[in-house]
Parts: sequence; C-alpha cells; structure tokens
Amino acid sequence: MKIMIIGKWPPIQGGVCADTYRLAKGLGEHGHEIIILTNAWEVESEYRSKLYGDDIDKLQPKNVSLFSTVTYENKKLFHIPSTDMTITKLVSRGIEAIEKKGKPDLIYSYYFEPYLTVGYILKSMFNIPLLARHAGSDIGRLALSSQVKPAFMKMLQNVDGLLTTHGHIKKFIAWGVPEEKIYKLPPSYIPDDFSLPTETMNFNDIALDGEPKVSDNDIIFLMYGKVGPWKGTYDALAAIDNKFSFNHHLVYLCGNNPKFPGHKNMTRCHFVANWIVPNALASCDVAMFLERDFPIVFHGPMIFREILKSGTACIVSDEIAGKQFFKDKLKDGENCCIVNPKNIEALKEKMEFLGSNVQKRILIAQKGYELIKENDVSCETSIGGYLDIFRKIINVNKK
Repeated sequence: MKIMIIGKWPPIQGGVCADTYRLAKGLGEHGHEIIILTNAWEVESEYRSKLYGDDIDKLQPKNVSLFSTVTYENKKLFHIPSTDMTITKLVSRGIEAIEKKGKPDLIYSYYFEPYLTVGYILKSMFNIPLLARHAGSDIGRLALSSQVKPAFMKMLQNVDGLLTTHGHIKKFIAWGVPEEKIYKLPPSYIPDDFSLPTETMNFNDIALDGEPKVSDNDIIFLMYGKVGPWKGTYDALAAIDNKFSFNHHLVYLCGNNPKFPGHKNMTRCHFVANWIVPNALASCDVAMFLERDFPIVFHGPMIFREILKSGTACIVSDEIAGKQFFKDKLKDGENCCIVNPKNIEALKEKMEFLGSNVQKRILIAQKGYELIKENDVSCETSIGGYLDIFRKIINVNKK
C-alpha cells in the first residue's frame, strides 16, 4: 500500500509525534510506501527537539518520504489580515508529493488542526479515501470551540473512517459520524529500542546554556516532556528542595521554555528525538512521570510504558497509574512507586526510598520491566491492527 500520513513529525516534541513516527516506521519496515506531509520544520522553538549527529538520517526511515513546509519564504506570503497560511502551504506540499510519488491508496491524518482539514482538501481534490484520528485535545478542547466546531463536525461526517477509543464512539455518532465509519483505535507500541537500553549519554552535552552541571556522584532523577502544573513539574521542584541522604539532581528534558526558569538542583536539557529517549533513560537512576489533574481526562501518554520497558525504576502519579490497561497489576513498592505528587512529603519519601536503596531500586526496575514485557503490545500487533483498517477502507471505496 501507499499511505500518505499527515501529522506531526520530528523535530516536533511530544507523544503524538512519537506515535506517528513509530506507525510510519513500522509500516515502512513492513514493506509499505509512506509519504509524510507535515509542517514539522515550522514548530516553535520551545516545542522543538534538538537533532544531533545522525538524527537527520532517521527522519526518513525505510520506505518513508518526507515532505514538510518551510519558513524561509514566509515574508513573501504577507497579506492583510495576516495569517501563517499553514493549510494552504500544506495542501501545496501535498500536491507536490502526490505528483512526485503518485496517488496514495489512503490518507491518514492525525490531529484535527491543521491536519484533518488538509487531508479533507486533498481527499476532495484527488478522490482519495481519508482516515482521521483525533488526540485528546482535539475533542476535549479544540472541537468544543464554536468558532471551529461546525467545520470539524462537517468534515468528520464525510471522512471515510475515524479512529477513536471505545469510550468516544457515542460522542461521534451524536456528532453525525456514521457508525459504520467509526473504527476502534489499534493499540500503540513502544519500540524495542526502549527494551533495556545500554547506550548512555552525558546530560551535560544536551543541557541548555548556563545550566548547573550534572555530577557523576549524583543520584539522577529524570523527567521528560512538557512542563506545567498538570505535568507535576512544580511538585518535583518542591520535592527536590528537601534534604536527602544522598547527593541528588533532577534532569528535565523540557526544551527551552522561557516560562520555566532554572533551579539550583535541576538541569534543564533540550528535547531530544524520541529515538534518543532510551539513552536518557539508561543514564538516570530513577525516572518520574507525575502528570496529575490533567484537564483532558482521556489524555493517554505513553511515557510510563516507555520507562517500564527501559528497565528504569519509576515514580508515577496515581492518576497515570490508574489509566493503564494493566493497572490492576501495578504494585506500589514492587514494580513501580505510585504517589499523589501534590503530596510533596509523600513524593519526597518515594524519592528517598528509591535513591537511597540501590538493591531495591534495581529490583523494582526489573519487576516493572517484566510486567510490561508480559502485558505490552508488539509492533506486529499494532501495525497489523492499522493495516486491517486501512484495507477495509480502501476496499469499501473501490466498490
């Protein structure tokens, strides 16, 4: 099959981008031709991963071709009232991609704005079936706005397929999406690169300018991803201000966010591409994922699964632990440490427990790895689920 994927791509940071990359890479490795259409090179600096060494080569995995918009001609596009013309630019790049690579069998767009709109326009231009997928923010925030909801609803009513989770099927039926066009989202997979990685990295090499140096004598607590109260960022900062029985340091792969100042016990680092994250996990003592009170309740990040698969001891929020499909098998103090991060004293105690006890830390990491190994989704299962849906939509549109 030839599939055009419209969505986020490195160097954009975040779970949506990582999931899209893994899907495209997996499809390419299974022999399918993938065309990526993205505006990744235009991402804001505070949400941009820094690319190193051979990272550029990994932007186009096997059987994957990349077509991105660029910023260097934006001054020529000046008009009043001013817009960034993202949709027009993406549609134009999509036309160029189709003319160069040939008409795809299917368009897959992940994220409503701007990728659903771009996919819908290209579908209409070239008569290509369109499969749409939403993120949590699409239906928990963007699509609730009266300024854009009518457009999103009309497009969704006329796509050839919509990927969603079981809990949202009734919502989309109420929005007028035909039930027979709604497909249950296949599970995402965590690449084998995360499985007990051995290649390490020096966090000082990726630190922002002027950040405190990470010492080899420190117990390193690692966090990665966006910052904010809902991410448990400030809970972690409050906890590391306490005294521990060991030298400690928080390393945060959070990018250059001007709203997030430095801290004496923390080193802020650049975002790195998702294929570098295993190296970061192999270089820390404890990883923490403390998301809590997230306003979009069906937000389902993959970071916790990544940490477990890496064989790294993990402190996780009770909120994230409760969202896992294997939540009944999570045991606090046995295969991870579960905490309400707003309880700073409890968080500090978990950090002390793991930081001061090497043997317990190793055992918990091992048990976490064994848990995810037994319960996680394989690449073959995930990619196979997508291919089944792709084929159904393509076959329906051939009739």
